[in-house]
Amino acid sequence: MSYRIEISFDLRKTKNISEMKKKIRDLALKNEKEICFFSYEMMGYGRTINRNHVVSTLYFTEQTNIINFIKSIKKIPGIYIESIGIDNIKFILIYASKKYLNFMDKYKAKDYLKNRADLLNEYKNIINQINTSKN
Repeated sequence: MSYRIEISFDLRKTKNISEMKKKIRDLALKNEKEICFFSYEMMGYGRTINRNHVVSTLYFTEQTNIINFIKSIKKIPGIYIESIGIDNIKFILIYASKKYLNFMDKYKAKDYLKNRADLLNEYKNIINQINTSKN
């Protein structure tokens, strides 16, 4: 079983992309990540680009490691937590941002919103770290 977190930052608002990716990678190594990879997400219609982000997907084996990573990553301005889930044969979505919910299939988003109260009780340590204000 591993915990998966997806974080992103806007390419248009970041001056040094390599430096931002290095910060994320260093924090992940410090918190004993299992896997880390980056992808680029561009969305739009016609000549209008609405989303131009770098998305980092990280896997952690321990709950304490992902909690420490969330605490650290929230201190960096411009980085957003998109989603958190548990990957244990079947993927269980623990947290999804509003933007992530808009990208999801509508029936999956409704299912997540319906079961969110149960997830909050079961994984409150992780979700409370996301909802706390930046230090």
